[in-house]
Amino acid sequence: MFGTILLAFVCVALAGAATVDMGGIRTDARLLCIVSPPGASLQEEKAAATLQLYLERVTGVRPGIEMEDPGLPKRCIFVGRAGLWFSEEVAGELGPDGFFIQIDSGRVIIAGGEHKGTLYGVFGFLERFAGVRFLAPGIETVPVSELLTLPVLQVEERPAFAFREVAYAGMDDPEFAGRMRCDQHTSPSPGEEEWGMWVHTMFRLVPPERYFASHPEYYALMGGARCTTQLCLSNPEVLRITIESLREMIREKPGAKYWSVSQMDTYGNCECDQCRATDRHEDSPAGSMIRFVNQVAAAFPGRVISTLAYQYTRKPPRHIRPAANVNVMLCTI
Repeated sequence: MFGTILLAFVCVALAGAATVDMGGIRTDARLLCIVSPPGASLQEEKAAATLQLYLERVTGVRPGIEMEDPGLPKRCIFVGRAGLWFSEEVAGELGPDGFFIQIDSGRVIIAGGEHKGTLYGVFGFLERFAGVRFLAPGIETVPVSELLTLPVLQVEERPAFAFREVAYAGMDDPEFAGRMRCDQHTSPSPGEEEWGMWVHTMFRLVPPERYFASHPEYYALMGGARCTTQLCLSNPEVLRITIESLREMIREKPGAKYWSVSQMDTYGNCECDQCRATDRHEDSPAGSMIRFVNQVAAAFPGRVISTLAYQYTRKPPRHIRPAANVNVMLCTI
């Protein structure tokens, strides 16, 4: 765990210490200082500590971590909201996971959005300028360098996807997943918005064991018979029950922001006349799916309703568009 950082700056004198070229100004690595903002968030604290650890491995010198102080020397690496340049406007432009790196005249700034942007910025800085490579959980390369060159530049990075999870070997390790700039819905970090339900949820909302015997019309029509593969998304009672079930689940877990209303892990979407007409008009079964999820989302304007582009719904609909509070999660397979 990372406590509040109130560490005094300590210069560790090592013979033959590396040299750091910061935007054309060279300095002994022993004179480097990492600056963390007062009241740093957990992610900012972790970012500063991570940078300290890897710079020591690269240069042989462990830089100190200071709280922001206008009297500090210029040869500092400012992490997070440290530095007068930072503003809420800048943070808003970066988004929750975007980051900003600026190197100029003996000063480095690494900062990002309020979620994990600053931490991702540190990983990006280490990869780009120190040659660090994160290969697998517990496997990485950290080159030792006598001269660490940090050119004058300014870069910004913003992820193309708001949520990024990869079902691949090693990605269940939270530290490695973070280094890959990926999320984990099963183990959110402190302060991270929680998922209320996670994928393949429609039968939790309209359970077949409760409704199929008395209301088979709630479920997919396949080959002229109703079956428990998927829901019938054109049935108004299915919509009503889904909204009622979801409202009760949200009441039990009010802190969760993201709620998945998504197809089961099978094929067998409904072929009734109403569902088929919508899907033909939209040139994809995603048509009836997005239409249904948009209606659910309209009942919960303060939540994000997530659904899948998966199996038969990967082809996007031709006309209808997701509502503003609908999240479509692409799942290639």
